[in-house]
Amino acid sequence: MLVNRSKLRGQISEKGIKVNDLIKKMGISRTAYYSKMNGKTNFTENEISILKSIFGEVIFFG
Repeated sequence: MLVNRSKLRGQISEKGIKVNDLIKKMGISRTAYYSKMNGKTNFTENEISILKSIFGEVIFFG
């Protein structure tokens, strides 16, 4: 399952979630987060599971 990074950014903003809070929940560094958000690396299955629990299916490509 691929993350729609644009929709994820929108959901983060819409829900007022702070990046620091999100990376803490995901258990990754700020550098790793921005690398994933810029498409340099992919989200792991565990990270996707965490994102799903927070944002639902709206941030994923089918």
